Amino acid sequence: MPDYTSSAKSILCDLLGAGPVRGARLKLLFSHAFEGREGVPYAEAFAQFSKFSDLLGQHLDVLQIDRPDGPGDVTVRLREGATAIGTRPPQGAQASASLFMRPDLWQALTNPDPRRRRFVHCVTGEIVHFLADSDAEPNPRIAERVAREPQFVEIRAISAETQRTWMQDFVESGALTEARRRIVAPVLDLPYSSQVNTLFAGGLGEQAEAWRGFRARRVADYIRQWCSEKGLEVENVLRPGGVQRHLPTASESPAQLHEAAVKGVATGPHDAGDLRRSLVAALEQMTEEELSRVLFPASALLRIHSHRAQ
Repeated sequence: MPDYTSSAKSILCDLLGAGPVRGARLKLLFSHAFEGREGVPYAEAFAQFSKFSDLLGQHLDVLQIDRPDGPGDVTVRLREGATAIGTRPPQGAQASASLFMRPDLWQALTNPDPRRRRFVHCVTGEIVHFLADSDAEPNPRIAERVAREPQFVEIRAISAETQRTWMQDFVESGALTEARRRIVAPVLDLPYSSQVNTLFAGGLGEQAEAWRGFRARRVADYIRQWCSEKGLEVENVLRPGGVQRHLPTASESPAQLHEAAVKGVATGPHDAGDLRRSLVAALEQMTEEELSRVLFPASALLRIHSHRAQ
């Protein structure tokens, strides 16, 4: 019997990428997605596990299982830092879209949760999100920070209805056999969610990669339109380093620096002196919280230490 450990972990991460799921529901979603992807019955592939919880126990490096105090079902979620495993855009989709999509941006765009608000920082490129109707931390703290810092621009997530329409368009594109169309037809009737997309892709078999490319092209078109509406450069939004590309001269005031950063003005090639001035200016504009997250090369810190020791 082949080893399906890697496939199981990938599917679990995909299913849990949008949030925690109750154990019983997760088992149904997992078995459907697994059988659609691998073409092997769930019971046959994992016959060595008498319970679904035993299978989950093999992936505690990425999963967290919360058990209730009394009777009731467990809740399964991804461990902190494991989200990217399941939510990254597929490599084939990257090439098809002719854009490199940051995993955190991909998730912000494609998670259709209407309660969640997402923002990108125009200077640092940081992406933050919070639940608008939640008083639980860190939601209020993040909301207060976004309101305080005008450099944040709200990301308009792709609606569930739009993403469901993409699924329907792919089915009607002629790329599927009649047998595959019958397999995925029931999925199209479900309310769209990230888990439903995983079920849909699992039912496509060998055409799953074509769907990922099709979807990635639609996401790329969407973000191009969003950037155009916001006056942002697409390439700058996509790169993890941040949205702003303007590197200031020594004569520019802090107000001018801030305006240039927010607008993402591109000024062409720059030398090392420009870069140094830009970094100094950026540091001067940062809050204490932002400064606490700045990373410096170890070689620079060693030079500073050596200089002080002399």
